[in-house]
Amino acid sequence: MQRTIYIIKPEVFEKREEISNVINQVPEIEIKKGIITAFTTSDISKLSSLDEGYSINRGLYRAYEHFLRAGLVEFGYIEGNNAIKDFKRLVGNLPNPIDCEAGTLRNTYGFKIPGVFKGVNFFLNAVHKSNNEHEASLEMQLFSEISKRSVVDIVSEMALRLYQSPPPEVNKAYEGSTMMIWEGHILEVVRFARELAFEVGANEEIVSIASYYHDIARLFGDDENHHLSGAVRVNELLTILNYEKTKEVRHCIESHRGSKSPRPSTLEARVVASADALATIARKDLLWYAAKNKHNLTVNEARKKVKEKLSKAKKRLMPEAKVLLKRYGFDK
Repeated sequence: MQRTIYIIKPEVFEKREEISNVINQVPEIEIKKGIITAFTTSDISKLSSLDEGYSINRGLYRAYEHFLRAGLVEFGYIEGNNAIKDFKRLVGNLPNPIDCEAGTLRNTYGFKIPGVFKGVNFFLNAVHKSNNEHEASLEMQLFSEISKRSVVDIVSEMALRLYQSPPPEVNKAYEGSTMMIWEGHILEVVRFARELAFEVGANEEIVSIASYYHDIARLFGDDENHHLSGAVRVNELLTILNYEKTKEVRHCIESHRGSKSPRPSTLEARVVASADALATIARKDLLWYAAKNKHNLTVNEARKKVKEKLSKAKKRLMPEAKVLLKRYGFDK
């Protein structure tokens, strides 16, 4: 029995059940295991290393990486007596969907992106397949590694990708600074939330997921109600991942803001709200940046705004967070 890899790519992820059904209708092959995941830059580097074209044409590689990280994928393996050959015939042998035979998966579901991406005319071919036994063996090893990842790993990668390549709706004030926000605020919230969770016995998994996604809706232009629309977005993601504590994570995001309802009603929600406040206090430089670049305030107006933000943040801290505040010297 032979095994080969399949990947249902982000551009057709919503059609994954339909595509899987097409694959399983071929009597010679069968999907044995598939997982929902998100590829990291390291994963994509390993996949692309099997194709010399990507090492020669860096523009092509950047496009390949961008679109393969654009969302969730279904990654798994297929079995059959001649699985590699039979699956290649079903997918289509050529990379360009237009050049593949009618009825193949790539010809049916693939398409060319409008215009040019980073100087490259690029097409999305929907489904990845292994070309030979050597590739299949290496890609099976990658599947084995990726299948061990947790929901937190997947959520963090999805969040990172959005901060690295924010959507068109992103607030103009955030353009060019989203990675500064990721490193200076989001990762700080995650760090403080995990530390607080350890101190008070809260669920680290729940607070980690919520921390990565608590401000995600700001990237989609919703500053005013990002706690609510962000909760909707994390709910959609975690539902796809079949996460059992989605409701708890959603409440953490809905209630993380001190000035908006609802209020935190669980230990995990209080941890996330406090971690958000701690990160705000710890990185006063980001408050100044927002006052000047987002709100276009004068120096005196910015000073007043920062002072108000810090005062509100301190009021949101749970007792254990106040201990951390002093431990790190952020109370000065």
